[in-house]
Amino acid sequence: SGEDATKVTEIDSNSGTDITRYARWNLTDLSWQTPLTAPEGGYNYTGKDITLSASVNATTAEVEYTWYKKNKDGDGYQKLETNTTGKFNIRNVSDSGTYKVDAAIEYVDDNGDTQQKNLSGADVEIVINRVALTVKAEDKSITYKENAPQYTYKYTGLVGDDITDVSKAEITEGTVSCDYVKGNPYKSGGYDIEVSGFTSDNYNINMESGKLTVQPVDVTKESSGVTVTLNTSIEYPYTGSPVTPEITVKDGETTLTSGTDYDVTYDDNVKAGIHTATVTFKGIYKGYVTREFTITKNSNYELRVKLDNW
Repeated sequence: SGEDATKVTEIDSNSGTDITRYARWNLTDLSWQTPLTAPEGGYNYTGKDITLSASVNATTAEVEYTWYKKNKDGDGYQKLETNTTGKFNIRNVSDSGTYKVDAAIEYVDDNGDTQQKNLSGADVEIVINRVALTVKAEDKSITYKENAPQYTYKYTGLVGDDITDVSKAEITEGTVSCDYVKGNPYKSGGYDIEVSGFTSDNYNINMESGKLTVQPVDVTKESSGVTVTLNTSIEYPYTGSPVTPEITVKDGETTLTSGTDYDVTYDDNVKAGIHTATVTFKGIYKGYVTREFTITKNSNYELRVKLDNW
């Protein structure tokens, strides 16, 4: 009860008189009921508090626990906290180190003086291990002739509170970049989006690249700026041989190259009548465009044939 002695009064069964007895509480030595320990191999980082704990044997007195961490140079300790719970929270890999906890109680001795009894704990090496985290550049897709997009990334492997608040993860952000700029030569396989420079005390970071896919320009869209011109004001008379009108293809003011940027095919372009030229695009362009032209009857040619076969 914390008093010097406990008074108990009882009635003597023989005499019937009251008998007073006194019981004095003797202070037992403090000892660790649950000493501070650490798991073999240490703790893995969880993104949440890791609670260290210790407790002494049962006592009616209030116990004060004082937590210490050894200085990195091994010379002395840093006092961290004094509490009555016997618990101390750590969280980050940087919290790894050598810890100890001391216990103390106060009591009143036989002379009525307040005394303190102390119990010192042993040094315990506490290790928090990093866990794996992947930083991956997100894939992007643009159309050739467009400006480079904004490059982004995502984390895979965040744990605990870091999932909802990544600032708690203590990650130093690096860069996400790509060597594509508007007007670069077209690459059918796209461009690599590189990730670099991400670091963290709490995570072993693996950085993965992404892919920038550059889509060909769709010439069927007005915004492509591609024009296909076949002069329909010119008559194309029947000759008995295929008629192949000249076709001009431009991207803005730039004239495109047949065989490199596009191919031209014709339907049965021998007989008189309306025919179709099909321009099929390739390389940095896609889609096709058709243009019609007319092969007119050639009366002189028909007359010559008739005379030749007279």
